[in-house]
Amino acid sequence: MDAIDADAMSDLGMRSANFQALQAELRKTVTASNFDPNASLTLWQAALEAIEASLGRQVRSDFEAWGKSFPCDSDAVLPELDAWERTWPDLANVVRASQSASPWGEDLANLYRTTMRKTDFERKLEERLSRPLSEWDKTCFSHYANEDLMSEAEFFTTLTLGADRRQLSHYWQKAAASLSGEQKAVIWKHGQDVWAQMHGAMTDDDLKTMRKEFSDEQSFREALAALEAYNPKPVQLPHPDMLLSYA
Repeated sequence: MDAIDADAMSDLGMRSANFQALQAELRKTVTASNFDPNASLTLWQAALEAIEASLGRQVRSDFEAWGKSFPCDSDAVLPELDAWERTWPDLANVVRASQSASPWGEDLANLYRTTMRKTDFERKLEERLSRPLSEWDKTCFSHYANEDLMSEAEFFTTLTLGADRRQLSHYWQKAAASLSGEQKAVIWKHGQDVWAQMHGAMTDDDLKTMRKEFSDEQSFREALAALEAYNPKPVQLPHPDMLLSYA
């Protein structure tokens, strides 16, 4: 779309020596599909083939690699990344006040607050959407936008999500460079505690109290199974260095 130019794509981690040619091939493929909103997988494959035929294998390889690595998938597909994304806002407050993270926790929290603001991509997108849409963008909106869309910016939620996650990864990349293994372990432990509290994880004392409510072990186990089925166990929070794979 015209609202997403080479500069915006660079903010999302995709750089192309000839973005306009790449964009033209993508538009040809979208047009050939008759703007079918249900043809995402076949459209992706068709676009890759068109790019390779017109611009060469290397351009296709670079675009495909970016598309597969850009962290915009749903929480169900990227549960561990989503877990850290949800944990960090509260974790920043915890490490700031933690004795075990003193005095470096203060700097870590401050860096988080200054880094995790609106991304360059979001700022540029807002500026572009403040101007009238091009005819091409109007056509795309008319075919692909959901009728429940509250604003034009919501149409780009997938890209915004990926931009936010890349920003978090870049924050950790910068923060981790000055942390020892022991300090990272402290962050991980605090993160696990925050994550558990967010999901109301049952402690040993909770389990003991619940066990007293049942006359036999079988009934207790069945009740636990029912609880887990109703409220599935959240993913285990991995070591924070997993964020580096998205930086």
